Parts: sequence; C-alpha cells; structure tokens
Amino acid sequence: MVGRQQATSVAVVAPVSRSVSPEVLAVSFAGIGVHDYQATRQQLLNVLEARRNEFSPATLEVVLNNLRLIDEAMGEIATALGEDPGNELLMRQLVTTYRQQVNLLERAAILPREI
Repeated sequence: MVGRQQATSVAVVAPVSRSVSPEVLAVSFAGIGVHDYQATRQQLLNVLEARRNEFSPATLEVVLNNLRLIDEAMGEIATALGEDPGNELLMRQLVTTYRQQVNLLERAAILPREI
C-alpha cells in the first residue's frame, strides 16, 4: 500500500497536448459542455489536491492512475489528430476522453472523506 507521503502529487497530470489547434480544442470543449476546459480542469485538480489527505492511499492511487491513463490516451489521440486534423473519429474520441477526465475529476472532488 502506498503511504500518503509516497503518493504522487495531483499536479503531475499533464495538460492537453499542444499538437491540436486552439480552434479545434475550443470546439471540442464546447462539445462536452466545458467552455474553458483548462480552467475547469485546473479547478478540479486544485480541489483534489486540497482534499488528498482525506482519501485513503489506495483511493488516491486509483484516481491518479486513472488520470494518467486518460492523459496518455489524450496525448495519443492529439498526436494522431496532428497528423490527420480532419479525422472526425479521432475528434470524437478526443472529446470523449476530455469528458472522461472531467467526469473523473468531478467524481473525485465529491468523494466522501475516508479518514
């Protein structure tokens, strides 16, 4: 089991890849009902960071691992979109991945206290 001091900081979660144009990102964010994705994401990460000591080490590890997996998927999709910017399937996948990340952060932000 990972101790609280050993758990990775929430802030290590990578931002959206820069290989997708700002216009494409704006349309994607609007598509998931988030008009300022970066601000929304950062606010939720701040809540998670502020509450990190309220979670068991196992819970925090699961949340952080899921955030890393989502970030990796976002990076791979964004890279593929950089090579094929008109690909609608990739755009839908990216939008879905954004929504998954926001949903995970929203759920983590309201998890009950575990200590």
